[in-house]
Amino acid sequence: MTAKHNAATLIVALALLLCALALLPGRAQAQAQAQNAITVVASDGVLNVRKASGARLRVEAGGRLEQGDIVEVEAAGSATLQFADGAQVSLRGGTRLRIDLHRYDPDKPAQDRLHASLLAGGLRVVTGAIGKRGDSDAFRLEAPAGTIGIRGTRFTAILCGIDDCLRRGAEGLPGSIVLRENAVFVEVDEGAVSFANEGGVIELSAGQWGYASDRGALMQRFVVGDGTRFPSWLWPREGSTQGASDVTLEQVHAFYQEFIDAYGRGDQRALLQFLAPGWRGSDGSSVRDVENYLSNSFRVFDRIQYRITGFSVEAADGGRLRVSYSVRIVGENQRQRLRHEESSEVVEELGLVDGSLRILRSLSGSQWLR
Repeated sequence: MTAKHNAATLIVALALLLCALALLPGRAQAQAQAQNAITVVASDGVLNVRKASGARLRVEAGGRLEQGDIVEVEAAGSATLQFADGAQVSLRGGTRLRIDLHRYDPDKPAQDRLHASLLAGGLRVVTGAIGKRGDSDAFRLEAPAGTIGIRGTRFTAILCGIDDCLRRGAEGLPGSIVLRENAVFVEVDEGAVSFANEGGVIELSAGQWGYASDRGALMQRFVVGDGTRFPSWLWPREGSTQGASDVTLEQVHAFYQEFIDAYGRGDQRALLQFLAPGWRGSDGSSVRDVENYLSNSFRVFDRIQYRITGFSVEAADGGRLRVSYSVRIVGENQRQRLRHEESSEVVEELGLVDGSLRILRSLSGSQWLR
């Protein structure tokens, strides 16, 4: 009897072991996908992705991208991509960006790689872990006129196109600049970048910008404030807010991404910090009403997903920004098998309060008191 019992126990143990081993590849694959995730966190206008297979798909905010994809932003649109290492890449209208290689493992910095090719348009980059801890080849952005490498930085790269750069001409630019199609402008806001091509290697640091007409020409380097100006008309930074200097579209996207993250982790205190003290909803609700709503929501649901799509930003009166988007909120309590879903169209005004971006009021679609 004991022998039979031991045999049965052994069989069960072996079966459990085999099941666990069978699950390991799936778990490893899921972990790898999470580490290499590329997410569209904001999209205004039409955003298409051309897959390596040749298929062309439309993608909205919340969509995922992968290595080999070519991201295509319509002329009047914009988009922001979030990489697993924390990097953010904002794309202006008319941009085509190919993701050539993306590899990130928090435990293996020597293997970090983020290589991409700017085929048209322009982008602004805020680097993440890959650009700060990896080797010199960890981050690489290819452009028709050369290769950009970075080390912990924020920079802008824009190609000279027929419909913007060449049409406007070199007015206001240094006399040494000869505009050519697919020439590249690079401006550094923070940190440093290197630009290499057949003409040589040039280093640009914060407060400097450069221009390379083609792959055989050494990049010309200029200093902001030395009488030269980066051609910001190629990609105007978004308008200013209440009592502040310019607030960029990337900053607005980052603001709402932080809001989404705070919702996802159930951080009520952080969420309230996004509202100005005198905030009012379109239904007359106050900050205290929001606080009560959040308290009830986080008490009932153990998981809340907050998803934004159709994001757009425009200048409003008084130097404010008017932000419009569609929101879908899904609350779940897995233990009690509860699920609640709501959607609304939201219009909000943003401005600076004591130097920090805040939601001043909601003009429609107040989602707080539903």
